Amino acid sequence: MSLGGPLAELYQSALFHALGKEVEVLEARFQTGGCISTAARLITDHGEFFIKWNTLQTEMFEAEAKGLALLHRSGTVHCPEVLHVGKYEDMAYILMEFIRPGRAIPTDFAALGRQLAALHRIHQANFGLDHDNFIGRLEQRNTFTQDWLSFFIENRLQVQAGLAFYKGLVDQKWLDRFKSLYPHLQDFFPSEPSALLHGDLWSGNIHFGEQGHFYLIDPAVYFGHREMEIAFTRLFGGFDEAFYRGYQEAYPLAPGFEDRVEIYNLYPLLVHANLFGASYLHGIDRLLSRFLP
Repeated sequence: MSLGGPLAELYQSALFHALGKEVEVLEARFQTGGCISTAARLITDHGEFFIKWNTLQTEMFEAEAKGLALLHRSGTVHCPEVLHVGKYEDMAYILMEFIRPGRAIPTDFAALGRQLAALHRIHQANFGLDHDNFIGRLEQRNTFTQDWLSFFIENRLQVQAGLAFYKGLVDQKWLDRFKSLYPHLQDFFPSEPSALLHGDLWSGNIHFGEQGHFYLIDPAVYFGHREMEIAFTRLFGGFDEAFYRGYQEAYPLAPGFEDRVEIYNLYPLLVHANLFGASYLHGIDRLLSRFLP
C-alpha cells in the first residue's frame, strides 16, 4: 500500500494521538475490515498496529471501543487493546494493537467455550445496556427492560422488522404476520438472569493469535439471554464442536435449546436483510410458516 497522500496523513495523525509522538510508518498492508470499513496493518519503527477507517461518524468506533473495554474488564475473554478513536478530515478511525495470527486446535476452541461461559455468568438486574450501540452499521437499541421477552421484542424484533418495512423490503401484510408471532413466544424462553454478551459472535469476529488465545473483535455488547449468543454462533456454519462441548461443560444450556435456535436468529437474519437485501427474509418466512397457521 502506498505511504503517500491522505492515507499516510491519516496513519500519522492516528499514531501521534495514540502515542504522543511522531512514528515512522515503514509499511501499510490492507487487512479485512468487514463490510463497512477499510483496514490496514501498520508496520512502524515503534511496533505494529491495526487501524480501521470509514467515512461515517466516530460514534460507531466509539461504541466499538466501549464494547471491547467492557469485555476486557470482565476478565473472562481476550480482546485487542484500543489505542485511540478519532477523526481525520472526513475519515473516522479506530487504532488498536495488532494481533499476529496463529493456528487454533480443538483444545483452544474448548477453552474459548469455557471463557464465553464465564462471560455469560456476569449478570445485572435488567436486560439491556446503559447506552445504545451498533450491529454492523445499524443502530442497536439497548433500552433496559426487566424481562427478556420484552427486550427481545421491543429492542430487537420490532426495530429491525420496522426498518425492513421502512426500507420497502416487506409490506404491511408481512409485517402484521410477523408481529402475530409475538404471542407465541410467551413462556417460550427459559427463565435466566441477563448475561453479558458479545452480541455479534460469528466466526469472522474471533481471531486466534500467536499468544495462544482467541481474541473477540467487533462487539455489539449488551446484557441479554445467553442462549441468544450461542444461537448466533450457529447461524453461519458454527464453530468447532469443541467450543460447544467446552461451553456445555462449564455452563449447560437448558433443555430444548435446539428448538429455540431459529427464534433467536430472527434478529441477525433481519439485520442481514436490512444490510444486504431481502434474500435473508426467506429463512424468516420458513420459520413463520412453522409457527403460524
